[in-house]
Order: sequence, then structure tokens, then C-alpha cells
Amino acid sequence: MSATPTPSGAERREFPRVPAAQHVQATVDDAAQDVTIVDLSQGGFLLESGTPFPVGAIHQFRVALRDGRWMTLLTARSMHIRPRASASRHLTGFSFVEPLGDDARARVRTLVQHVTSVVSY
Repeated sequence: MSATPTPSGAERREFPRVPAAQHVQATVDDAAQDVTIVDLSQGGFLLESGTPFPVGAIHQFRVALRDGRWMTLLTARSMHIRPRASASRHLTGFSFVEPLGDDARARVRTLVQHVTSVVSY
């Protein structure tokens, strides 16, 4: 009997990720720090920053399309962190934690749709 392999990386994700760095800008509201959202999904996002975020920390992010057509506030918890090739940069995975009621889900879905509509595959 063969063991079923444990899914890793993208296979474990509930939602597909969308490249976002070229299309959105973000600021951490409680730290007045500009950050780069590398990719995002309906469940969370990967963020690049100069300052590391401790695992488990909850932050509010002001996220906007670079063309200024749309902006929202989203709350997320840091789930994992790793240093970037450059020691002065960090990659942190965040999961959305705000009360994921209909309004929050709609804002995340709208953000992903906006980014997806400008990403060419």
C-alpha cells in the first residue's frame, strides 16, 4: 500500500494566488510603513517589507490600486516570515482575519478581481 503524499506549497492553498506587486500599493496603518504585496488571494497575501513582522501579529493594511481607482482597509495576521535574498528585506505571509462577514469577503473578492483583470497570463 503506498502512502498518499502530503500536499505542499501551492497544492495546499485553498485559493489561487495572483501576482500583485505591479498593480497594488499598501501601507501598514499602525506602523506608517509602505510595503509591497507580492501576491494575493481571497485568503491572504505575501508581503515584502524592510521591517520584519512577528508571527501572529495582527495589522490593518490600507490597500489601493496603483491607478487610484479603488482602495480598502483589510486586517490580517502574519503566519510565517522568511528573509529575502537581500538581508534587509523580509517576506511575510498574511491571512485575512477581520470579521470575514459578507462586507469583508466582498472587499477581498473585489481586490482580487481588480488585480486579476490587469494581470496578463
